Amino acid sequence: MRTSRRKYSRAAWFDAISGRMTQVQAAVNPLQTQVTRDFFPIWGVDATLAFIAQGTAPPGGTWWLTVFDDSDQANALGYHDVTNEGLPIAKVFAVT
Repeated sequence: MRTSRRKYSRAAWFDAISGRMTQVQAAVNPLQTQVTRDFFPIWGVDATLAFIAQGTAPPGGTWWLTVFDDSDQANALGYHDVTNEGLPIAKVFAVT
């Protein structure tokens, strides 16, 4: 197990899918547990997750985890990229 000083990030959990807001919102607390319990001890980075409703802008300096209906890349179920600020963004596709 890696030991390091705890670094914090803010991560936004976006709902960009149609009709599934409560499902996406319900995933925030279990994912918060996983980030703090499983991700932090290995990578030394913890995060505070927050649900951001569709059409709402996240605060600056936020890592993004987005859930969309359909992929914008052929045959992709999800992938990682960076935001305009150069911060991590994960795109997950719930339908395709």
